[in-house]
Amino acid sequence: MISPQEYKELSILKRKFNGNNVFLVSSVIAMIYNSIDRELQNIPRNFRARDGSNVTIPCQSGCHYCCSLPVVVTEQEVIGIFTFVVQTSGGQWPEILQVVKRLGERARAAREQIGQAQDDQRRRLSIACPLLLDGRCSVYRARPLACRTYLAIDVTACRETYENPELEMDIATVGQGMKLAMLAGQKLLEFSAVLRLPFNRSGFYDLIEALDVFFNMNEAEIIAFLEGRAQSPLRGYRSQILTQK
Repeated sequence: MISPQEYKELSILKRKFNGNNVFLVSSVIAMIYNSIDRELQNIPRNFRARDGSNVTIPCQSGCHYCCSLPVVVTEQEVIGIFTFVVQTSGGQWPEILQVVKRLGERARAAREQIGQAQDDQRRRLSIACPLLLDGRCSVYRARPLACRTYLAIDVTACRETYENPELEMDIATVGQGMKLAMLAGQKLLEFSAVLRLPFNRSGFYDLIEALDVFFNMNEAEIIAFLEGRAQSPLRGYRSQILTQK
């Protein structure tokens, strides 16, 4: 259910961007992320589990064991990442293009490593996220929901899975993270309906696959997309990695 304050914020965004759905979508995504981040801050870092044991959430900036796990994203999340990169890459168009090109090259190399792997085969591959630079997420403020809400409680299991991706291991996570991800998905649907934004129902995407598609647009395609004259390159694209069921 959308609150009166959220209606107000959405109205302000709609007037601000006046029909440019690209930056409207990215602003809506940022709005949802901010809401989720506030909820995440309310989850205690140390708590007692149902079995009576003491539990600590070890996740923190700089820990990147999970950054080689597959991440599933929506088109809207990738638009948020792309516009974040554009807006934080120096301000000069040549610099922006260089950053986009470098990320495109990293995404293409990672996509080629995945090859024809799907589903479980894809999960057993340990391929670093193209957005991971020097051990840190380069788009941390715009990182996908799956990354935001992944709260592990056993750093040893995370490390072993990172070092031995062929092992079948279940990593215990905090249940509230999944609930928040579901809440965010519902908010995205509601916000899109209120703003009459086109919602891509083609499915979900492997993050690396989506980054490859987005960051390898040519200059003319990038300009047309950012100006709202062209649709997202993912519109109508069907994932070749995730089996759509």
